Amino acid sequence: MIARTFTFILVLFAFVGQAPAAAQADTVPIGAIQGTEDSSPYVGQRVNFQGVVTGFYEDQNSRGDIFYLVFVQNDPAEADGNPATSDAIAVFLGRQSPAVQIGDRVLVKGIVTEFFGLTEIDNDFLGVEVLSQGNPLPPAVVLQPPADEQATAAYYEPLESALATLEGAAVVVGATHSGCGFAVVPAASGLTRVFRHVGNEPIHQIVPVLHNSDVDCTEFPDLRSGDQVTGLSGPLTYNFDQFKIVQQSPDQLVITPRPETSPPTPPPAPAGSISIATFNLLNYFDTVDDTGDVAEPKPTAAELATKQAKLAYAIGRTLACPTFVGVQEVEKESLLLELASQLTASCGFTYAVSHRESPDPRGIDVALLSDPRRVAVEGVSLRQTCSVVNTDLADPTATCPAGQQPLFARPPIQVDVSVDGRPLTLLVNHFKSKSGGEAATAAWRMAEARFLRDLTSEWLSQNAQAPLVVMGDFNDYLYSEMMLVMAGDEGPLVNVLEQVAAESRYSYVFGGASQLIDGILISPALVEQVAAATILHVNADYPHAWQEDTTPAHLPYHASDHDIPYLALYWSEPPATPTATPIPAAPAPEQPISSGLLIGLGVVVGVALIVAVRWLRRPAARKQT
Repeated sequence: MIARTFTFILVLFAFVGQAPAAAQADTVPIGAIQGTEDSSPYVGQRVNFQGVVTGFYEDQNSRGDIFYLVFVQNDPAEADGNPATSDAIAVFLGRQSPAVQIGDRVLVKGIVTEFFGLTEIDNDFLGVEVLSQGNPLPPAVVLQPPADEQATAAYYEPLESALATLEGAAVVVGATHSGCGFAVVPAASGLTRVFRHVGNEPIHQIVPVLHNSDVDCTEFPDLRSGDQVTGLSGPLTYNFDQFKIVQQSPDQLVITPRPETSPPTPPPAPAGSISIATFNLLNYFDTVDDTGDVAEPKPTAAELATKQAKLAYAIGRTLACPTFVGVQEVEKESLLLELASQLTASCGFTYAVSHRESPDPRGIDVALLSDPRRVAVEGVSLRQTCSVVNTDLADPTATCPAGQQPLFARPPIQVDVSVDGRPLTLLVNHFKSKSGGEAATAAWRMAEARFLRDLTSEWLSQNAQAPLVVMGDFNDYLYSEMMLVMAGDEGPLVNVLEQVAAESRYSYVFGGASQLIDGILISPALVEQVAAATILHVNADYPHAWQEDTTPAHLPYHASDHDIPYLALYWSEPPATPTATPIPAAPAPEQPISSGLLIGLGVVVGVALIVAVRWLRRPAARKQT
């Protein structure tokens, strides 16, 4: 894959006046270029240095552009001798594929830059000359990452871009993902899983590992959480706020698979109970290009069929056809109708689909599937609101006061039902993701949480016994401030997933950290009716490549990147005095809604009730279109 020549890689411009004037006449140790601080003291200056090529990294962006990095390191004899500086550096080649091999000694001339925390030599005005081949590589440092965050930063910075290895076995804590990487902890640490529930747990013993290419993962192993691996070695790159080993030789890895287990199943449901699951379907899109945007998922017909087979197995077999399934990340109602049809054979009924289009720029919505044998849907509406948070959202259904914008890209869908004649209200949610940065998006999620807090608080103030279920992908940690707003000291709801055993209390794995970002919250009246609460771990611990594998061994796994929270409620005994759950307009003391919008919401709810009643009176042979 790497073309070999013995010439300069030159990216030079004809306009000599564009080059920086401060050129280094003599070579300098790489350690001097790296310096002792986070940023190089030579940023913006031209430097000359020599070293041995220790590795490569090939990276493809969302537009399909491929970029190349080469890692160069001084051997101990030519290093600066300062343990506080790194003796290695990354050389950015842009779109020019490397013309060198590991073991080549090179002379590099270029300009120092910082790329999101990684010191690099820029591709502009770059020269790389091969001086000799077949040189021995510098010894790799044996990583022993500390648990403390500040100690970790100080530990890794002097090792940036240097060859590193993990001695002995490592335990996989993050399965192989779509970017051709996985995450491990040293087996000597005694850890088998690392949790993140608040945001400040000691997760820094995790070591992410990347393949030397995220363009072609063919040679990279598909690992599950719990597998063990030895032979990890490569340069340390830095991206997305983590130092990562770039594995250069996948064939040197020795894998010890974890023991095989059967797919999990829900606990036995008591007679007369109802079951509720929330399930992020992960980009459940059809084959039609609706936007012309390269970012829109456009599966082939075969890929869509595979996706639907995996989802149908997850709902029909793994979940055993629950009474309700709240879903996120679905593009269109027609996709859910197709999925419901596929589930008819295994479930013995065809799920009713409650769906409304949202203003989400990606085109993904939330919805609810319900068992029509026991559930009568009485009302469906989106609960949009306005906020001072700058969301840049356009929602033609929302009329916001001056200085405010629509809050939800995917407004919660409220579905009012009766189950065996008893009322229940469910809200399915998909909060703002952390894409763009956790800190940058926190205020948005907090505004969404406060809206739901105020909405449910108002309902419960009118009827303390109101049965409410608020579920979905909340995109934040179990004990984060945002989650506690809804189900904490100031929140009116109860997070039933806190009942799940600590070692199983996660629904997502990011960067090797297991975290619970999906939730099922209930009103106090339902707490004594909880029969079981669990999370079915069939997705997050399994390699991304399995999402395309429908063989019997892999069909149950990785239909999505989220695991599936599940709740069973005792339901057979009706309350002594049945009361209907009120559907008041949503209060928003912190994010006011205009009176016009309140009136509009009332009209929409009224019309929805009339339409629902008329639809229920249609002949059974007709289908909703």
